Amino acid sequence: MNSQKFLSQRATTTAVFLAALAFAGCGDDKDDEGANDSPVADAGVNQAITSTSLVTLNGSGSYDPDGDPMNYHWAFDAVPEGSALMESDAPFLVNDERDAVTSFTADIEGTYVVSLIVSDALGATSEPDRMTVTVQSASKPVANAGTDQTASVGALVTLDGSTSSDASDRDLTYAWSMAQAPSHSTTAVLAGADSVSPTFTPDTSGLYLIALVVNNGLQDSTADTVVVRVAATESDVPVAVAGDDISGEDCTNIVVDGSGSYDPNDQPLTYLWDLEDRPAASSATTDTFADRRASVTTFYPDTTGEYVVSLAVHDGAGWSVPDEMTISVTERAYNTPPAVNPGAGQVVDGGSAICEESAYDYVCNYCEATTVTAGTDAFVNDPDADTVSLQWTAESDGIAIHSPTSLETAVVLSGSQPSEPGACEPNEYTMRLTATDCTGASTSQLVTHIVNCCGYTSSDVVDTDSP
Repeated sequence: MNSQKFLSQRATTTAVFLAALAFAGCGDDKDDEGANDSPVADAGVNQAITSTSLVTLNGSGSYDPDGDPMNYHWAFDAVPEGSALMESDAPFLVNDERDAVTSFTADIEGTYVVSLIVSDALGATSEPDRMTVTVQSASKPVANAGTDQTASVGALVTLDGSTSSDASDRDLTYAWSMAQAPSHSTTAVLAGADSVSPTFTPDTSGLYLIALVVNNGLQDSTADTVVVRVAATESDVPVAVAGDDISGEDCTNIVVDGSGSYDPNDQPLTYLWDLEDRPAASSATTDTFADRRASVTTFYPDTTGEYVVSLAVHDGAGWSVPDEMTISVTERAYNTPPAVNPGAGQVVDGGSAICEESAYDYVCNYCEATTVTAGTDAFVNDPDADTVSLQWTAESDGIAIHSPTSLETAVVLSGSQPSEPGACEPNEYTMRLTATDCTGASTSQLVTHIVNCCGYTSSDVVDTDSP
């Protein structure tokens, strides 16, 4: 009961007490037998629970100033959205109006507002007193769909969700569903999908993914899944056909054709090419296939020798045995080296350095290191459309290349130096850009950058603090 209600009740009680004294002072001339005071309701303190278990309401704090017996009338003023208690004919489990204690079962998470009105034997009623019951989940329940299983076509599969749990030990309900099945399966429904241990009978081989969600009466868990792998029978397995052994030239796209692969059940196929072996000098990988998941694709060998490739196909239920074929590669009969242009050289200001007189000459310090971006206007072109690798190299001292294999790269030029004070010395830095095509043919060109470094003496420094 809040403080305002308490003060109101206290004022009422005081008034009753003063009235009684007044009547007592008037003697026997006043007949007060017909006077009756209204009772006062007390619905109890607000409650907060983390379960949909039984909620007990206690109105025994209610009273009648005249000491008359009372009846208790409980009602819901508000319930959470989705609750069915307002529409229920008997939402309270104890319906004897003479009993101050009753109870109800919350059917959803949220806040319930309960009111209590009491009446005495002469029909006087109290003002309603209200209290709240807040039902909130302390934590989600946890679904556990069990361990992955293997099975055979036509064999009954039993699932197990018995290790699902709730932190507050509330009762759980179960909701299983078939999240994924092989494309040609007609198994979509689980028997006993609302039980702890449903069953199903797979009608074809493949992978079945079953999801479980549990509810603790307040909220759903996160879904947990279990995988049932059903082994393929011999008649179900697709057949991969990579094709006959073929030959070709290095650094050319060689077509490989697996379209002759088939499935005995006429199911659609997916394809996967793989590289099983390559010449020792080759750096080919599975990325050498233009599209290793296509039925017909190309393979680009980077050197001569024998390459062994394989093809496996999948029909939605199981993989075929890989089929291998050999590609014999000889040297390409033609080639044109790549063309290279490293771009224009740059002229940059390197700042200045102090020079000290030594005998009949000067000794000068170095200017600060300067960073330029090389290759912004460079280009490389291969007439045969070969794959080309790039390499920047330093032909002069004082060159540090950040990304030597990129066409555009940052370059730090250090060690620039003037020859004497009052002069700006052009310091040259030469770099080489080399392009090598797939056959090993290469072309290179030089580019020179200039850093102007100017000299000065200590007498050239102006004292800015002097007047």
